[in-house]
Amino acid sequence: MSGKQRPYIVFGYGSLIFKPPPHVVKECYLKGYVRRFAQKSHDHRGTPERRGADPRLVPLQNPGRVVTLIHTEDWDNFSGSDPFPHEDVVWGIAYTIDPAYENEVRDYLDYREKDGYTLEEVDIYGLVHGQEQIILPKCYVGRPDNPSFCKCLSRATEIAVGILKEHTQWDPNP
Repeated sequence: MSGKQRPYIVFGYGSLIFKPPPHVVKECYLKGYVRRFAQKSHDHRGTPERRGADPRLVPLQNPGRVVTLIHTEDWDNFSGSDPFPHEDVVWGIAYTIDPAYENEVRDYLDYREKDGYTLEEVDIYGLVHGQEQIILPKCYVGRPDNPSFCKCLSRATEIAVGILKEHTQWDPNP
């Protein structure tokens, strides 16, 4: 890698935390965003035979939902009220991808996050020798103008029941 080229860093805030790529890992956080189950997913929460939860049980869960990052101001404008109105710090993991695997990882993540996510460069914060340091990773963010953004607010229990019953091509739910 040349001195001018920045490393490829990906911020994981959902399933990437639990199923990480085998690369350099650093705990970090992101400011100005909230993590919400506000993204419908046609592939992560459902299969071609069963698209999300059974609509007879949880009608707002079809297709199923996945967690996404949303800019705090977008969420505030959309939701009107939120049980955690001042929560705009999201903890996650920064993955520094080996340059030998950068294209492979980009292709994999672009395919995996294809259903309504926008790839953005964001400021994340980590601690180095006790000092806050800004890292500039790429991050997949849900935006209210994407077709998979869930415009219906549901109770947490409805979302949880739906997720528990859903299956995915990526991995089964517990």
